[in-house]
Amino acid sequence: MAIEKRALDYYKNDSDCPIHWEPSGYDFLSPCLSELDLKRRILSEESFLAWVKDFYLVYLKRISFGSWKG
Repeated sequence: MAIEKRALDYYKNDSDCPIHWEPSGYDFLSPCLSELDLKRRILSEESFLAWVKDFYLVYLKRISFGSWKG
């Protein structure tokens, strides 16, 4: 319970993860993916899915699926 509480205290309102900056030359692990994994473990499926849309919103807006077609 203490881990879940502290994780929510620190990261509950995070959004717009700058995944396009990763990986940097200093990161061993992706900070965005590490936070995503932590939240996946502590939130219910419904809460996680709602949160992850805001967390990766900036990244999702950058994707142009039309450009992936051959």
